[in-house]
Parts: sequence; C-alpha cells; structure tokens
Amino acid sequence: MFSGIVTECLPCLKVYQESSILRIEFHRPLSFQDLSEGDSICVDGVCLTVEKLSGKEMIFALGPETLKITQWKKKDLKNKIFNLEKALTFHQTLGGHLVTGHVDQVARVSEYHKEGMSVLLNVELPKGFEKFFWKKGYITLNGVSLTVNTISQQILSVCLIPKTLEKTNLSDLKVGDQVNFEVDYFARFFVHGFEHLKSQFK
Repeated sequence: MFSGIVTECLPCLKVYQESSILRIEFHRPLSFQDLSEGDSICVDGVCLTVEKLSGKEMIFALGPETLKITQWKKKDLKNKIFNLEKALTFHQTLGGHLVTGHVDQVARVSEYHKEGMSVLLNVELPKGFEKFFWKKGYITLNGVSLTVNTISQQILSVCLIPKTLEKTNLSDLKVGDQVNFEVDYFARFFVHGFEHLKSQFK
C-alpha cells in the first residue's frame, strides 16, 4: 500500500526490451538507500517490484498487463519523468489516502488552467468510471493522491496546489496527455457493495 504522497520525481535513465518485458532503470536517490530487491515502489501510480539494485541504480520490470493498462511504449519512456513513492510501513502517517498501485486505466487531460499559483486540472475518464467518484472524494493520478473538486459525467476536476506542482510530474502535463488513474479503494468497495445489494432486491 501507498499514500499517494510522492517522495521522488526522477527521469527514466534506460529502457530495455526483453521479449514481452520492458525494464526501466532509475538513479537510486539517497532517500531510497534502505531499499531491498523485491520491495514495492509506486511508479506513476503503478506498484512495481524492485528487480535489481546497485549502489547507483534501481531496475523494475514492466509486464504485459502493466504495459496494456498504462499504454506505455519503449520509445516514450526514456527520459520521461516519473513520480516515485516507497511502500508504507505501519508506523508512518497516512498523508493522502490508501493507494494500492493497481492502476485502473488512463484518463485524458481535457483542461490545464493556471489560477494564480495553482492549476485547475480536468481529466476525461473512460466511460463507466464516473460512478466511483464524487465531490471531495479521492482519486490517484500518476500516483498522486488528490481530492475531487467536481465530477460532471466523465469530466473530473482537481486542483494542483504549488507543492504538488513542485514535487510531481503533474506540472508537466498539457491538454491531450494521458495520466494513470486509480479508483479510491473504499469508493470501489462501497459502489460494488451497493450494486450487489441492489441486485438482491430485483
């Protein structure tokens, strides 16, 4: 589990293609020196396993399902800036909301509008996902925990405060870009539970 509070924002240094697997390599920052091989890291919202570590680098493998959901391509990944977060431990404060790292799909940026020092970000969700979101609920975009400002049909709006813009790759977005999103775990549980109950009374 993760909190959606990004701790590092790093470029991908290398991309390796091996059959259906893509491996991505990052510089290993000081804040990640306590990592071990097999640990989980949230990379732009995707829970990935640390496959290999050295003093300076860390490598992750992207399987077919991850590549299908995120629509990541080898040509687009090198030098791309990613949001990274280490997995939560029991003694940590939960600053955002519980994030599983199991990305649902990608959303398209439909508006990116500066309002003073903040940014109004609108994304268009795939059809059928709007039922999982409501005003003041949570959404995870590229691994960042955000509060829903408004939701109208498939258009969801959030506000990016200066700290978010400073610490994450959401500051680099433009209209037409795609972002990984994850439905709030508790919202999913609530909606599925409610739909199950409705089906019992039909």
